[in-house]
Amino acid sequence: MPKTKKVTKKVPKTRAKSTAAQSAVISRGEPARGWLKPIMYIATFVLVGLGTLVFVSAATTTYSFWGNNVPKTITNNNSRSVELGLRFKSGVAGYVTGVRFYKGAQNTGTHTGSLWSSDGRQLATTTFTKETASGWQTAQFAKPVSIAANVTYVISYHAPKGMYSSDSGYFAKGAYVKQKLTAPKDNGVYIFSTAKSVFPKSVYGNTNYWVDVVFSTKLVSAPAAPAAPSNVVANLQGTTSVSLSWKASTSANPIANYQVYRSGTKVATITTTSYTDTGLTAGKSYDYTVTATDTKGATSAASAKVSITIPAASGGSTGGGGSSNPGSGATTLFDASKKEIAMQLVSSAENSTLNWKAQYGYIEDIKDGRGYTGGIIGFCSGCSDMAKVVGVYNTLKPGNVLSKYYNTLVSLGNAESASHTGLDPNFTKDWKTAATDPLFQQAQNSERDRVYFNPSVNQAITDGLHPLGQFIYYDAMVMHGPGSDPVSFGGIRAAALKKAKTPAQGGNETTYLNAFLDARKAAMLTEEAHSDTDRVDTEQRVFLKAGNLNLNIPLNWTVYGDSYSIAKAP
Repeated sequence: MPKTKKVTKKVPKTRAKSTAAQSAVISRGEPARGWLKPIMYIATFVLVGLGTLVFVSAATTTYSFWGNNVPKTITNNNSRSVELGLRFKSGVAGYVTGVRFYKGAQNTGTHTGSLWSSDGRQLATTTFTKETASGWQTAQFAKPVSIAANVTYVISYHAPKGMYSSDSGYFAKGAYVKQKLTAPKDNGVYIFSTAKSVFPKSVYGNTNYWVDVVFSTKLVSAPAAPAAPSNVVANLQGTTSVSLSWKASTSANPIANYQVYRSGTKVATITTTSYTDTGLTAGKSYDYTVTATDTKGATSAASAKVSITIPAASGGSTGGGGSSNPGSGATTLFDASKKEIAMQLVSSAENSTLNWKAQYGYIEDIKDGRGYTGGIIGFCSGCSDMAKVVGVYNTLKPGNVLSKYYNTLVSLGNAESASHTGLDPNFTKDWKTAATDPLFQQAQNSERDRVYFNPSVNQAITDGLHPLGQFIYYDAMVMHGPGSDPVSFGGIRAAALKKAKTPAQGGNETTYLNAFLDARKAAMLTEEAHSDTDRVDTEQRVFLKAGNLNLNIPLNWTVYGDSYSIAKAP
């Protein structure tokens, strides 16, 4: 049975930053410089995409920095285990296919090579095999890595027993340019570490450690097209709009955008995994499909088709309580002003503030058995929704500061684990860093709407509820999560339906909402973390008793002893 979502009154905490001292590398020497002529070769490969075999012949030019040059200092008499690297960039986009390094006879042990982004994300790694006793060694990555033009990367190798080649002062006079490649000034990076594949970022003496990149301007083999988007969901939003969401496509290359088709006609090209189609006709049915295109221009097959019918316009019903059906065109929580009110109401209970937009960077373990809680509605590392937020962020910005935690978050969510393994010590710091990025804020908003806001509000509209009822459903969804067990949103609604009819069924709206709040309160009291029911008793019931079904301002309420008010429209 899935766990319910968290809620306790939260006070965000700051965490102290840590620092670490690093050792210096002392090296001497100056190599003779030389040029590696481009290597031209023809390769035939098979492209498998959408079930079609295509045979292609491609000419590829490969570049490196050091060619067959030999270091002046072949062996630096330092036996500490160390990662050694070179910062570089290319004047054109292309592919890093491998890594090279020069080896003296005393540089022994198993060597690994890595490619990194400038902020320390490992993009590829490989192990050197069939090494010679000395001289240049080369290893290929399992897949070519696409790199952008004029963006700095780091190529490195790990020398487990030290005794590496090094020439001090090599980059002191400025950048080293080799055809399409540039090694900038203040170069030669390292970090002492017994672990393999640690990002090297310290610089000492502009030293050349004789690490090299294998760079190609064209792929020798092409990856398959992206997988088709999956789990496409369409929900009615308001009276003439449809909210669409889907699971991100998987691809060898980053996804550039998605194309949304309505009844066979493309209506949007977007970078997110959700879209709202507006201006639709009441009483008409529509079907939707989605395709994905990666950064290399390859496009997926279409997703499975999903269909939805826009309800015909009607005069509504009295619902047994004298109130009109909000589905007939009345204002709903999808109205921007009403939605903002809902966000502030939730934030008063979740974050003890009305300023919900300040919570993108909130992150802490509130000791409720769900690991880290973070963001605008308290996404949890042990509840899967935090992994989904980071997944959306990965789609919007591949290689972001949280990308390295994605697989761990998926595993923790699947296991419903509160563990910090694979997250500490830097996860909270990186979350706060990401929170300043508008794309990460967009990811949180998108996942909040897809999982919690849109489904709950649409269900409330279907049940004939006004904005207050829509908010009551949304707040329950935020705390308890979607699902059908007794303490999830679906179970709470089912319990309420046993006591009262919805307005859409001919029931009285106030009677039904009281039954829903009774069922929700009973669910909250089954768990210690939810035992304070203020958000029901001193917030939602206050509005309901006042007959404020439309959530009209001014609004005044208390939660956990704190008083709040919204005096004017947001």
